[in-house]
Amino acid sequence: AALDVHRVVTGGDHARAFDAAQKGLQDAAEGVDPRIELHLLGLMAGLLMDRGDRPAARLHLLQALAGARRLSLGHAQQWLLLDWGRWLHQSGRVDEAFRVLGCVAAQPDLQAADRATLPRLRREWGAVGDEPDPREAAGATLNLAELLDQILTHA
Repeated sequence: AALDVHRVVTGGDHARAFDAAQKGLQDAAEGVDPRIELHLLGLMAGLLMDRGDRPAARLHLLQALAGARRLSLGHAQQWLLLDWGRWLHQSGRVDEAFRVLGCVAAQPDLQAADRATLPRLRREWGAVGDEPDPREAAGATLNLAELLDQILTHA
């Protein structure tokens, strides 16, 4: 289901992607691998952000982040935190978005695909160049568990 959603999203048909992601979440609730559910929740959040539905996107992201923490899935936590940073930025919480970006960027085991998105996010968020923005320093010293605890406790 997640691969189907990816294909539809890259094809630009967000309405079909949204329907496919909803169907995938229903299937996941029936006992499919929980990692697929987390992936679909993240995809749904991105589609909801594209639609401008930040409250629903926030709920999906928080649910996915809580699941990734519960299952101790470090890489999922990282890419979901990047999505959380996007949500923060879209919500006008730019300094917090850069703080999250700084924490994720500082992870030595960050996957190459996620690391490759960092310069693009920085540019989209108004940073100059591809180097870390000074606002990232506030998150670079946090470990992932601390950041997740702060988000899930205070969000």
